[in-house]
Amino acid sequence: MLEAHNFCIHQIPAEYADDSKEPREDSFVKFVFYSDDVEADRSSLLQYGVLIKNTSTWKDIALCDGFAPEGNVFQISSRV
Repeated sequence: MLEAHNFCIHQIPAEYADDSKEPREDSFVKFVFYSDDVEADRSSLLQYGVLIKNTSTWKDIALCDGFAPEGNVFQISSRV
C-alpha cells in the first residue's frame, strides 16, 4: 500500500504552467511506485480526484498509469 514512499501530486502555480493539461504519455520519464495492492491504491487515488487509468495485469504483475495535475505520468505497479 505505497508504504515505502510518500508521493505528493500538486499543481504548480499558474504563472509556471503551460496551457495544456493533457496527459504527457509521450514523455521519456515515468515515475513507477511499488504497491502491494495496486487496485486498492488506485481506488484511494481516485477518491482524491487523480486521473488514473484502469488496472492492467500481465502474468502476476498489476499496474496502472496515473496523471499529475500538469499531465506528468506516473505508474503504480506490483512488480518488485
